Amino acid sequence: MISIIIPTYNSKENLVKTLDSIYKNGFKNFEIIVVDDASDDNTSEMVKNYSVRHVPLKFNRGPAFARNRGAELAKGDVILFLDADGEVESDLLSKINRYFEGADYDVVSGVFAKEQKKSNVF
Repeated sequence: MISIIIPTYNSKENLVKTLDSIYKNGFKNFEIIVVDDASDDNTSEMVKNYSVRHVPLKFNRGPAFARNRGAELAKGDVILFLDADGEVESDLLSKINRYFEGADYDVVSGVFAKEQKKSNVF
């Protein structure tokens, strides 16, 4: 299973696009954990329209704290961190699943962008 962790802070409009893009994937063995970093834009009401685990934080602690909180709660063998404003391609989850099947990786890191601003990051 892939655990998708999305930290969000006042990103309700973008989060809708992100969640819609995930649910358009054909791959179904995933969970989504939305860690709401004390948003005041009704994110908590919007996520009720989706099958996600909503984790509201009482105080704004920043995206790193929110990611870590989501990772603590994740049940999957693979953790995928997404930003609240990132849409995923229709085959991303199945590609990730194939990549990790039987593999002995601990971490894979990358940037999802058609054009990289810097070529020497990784």
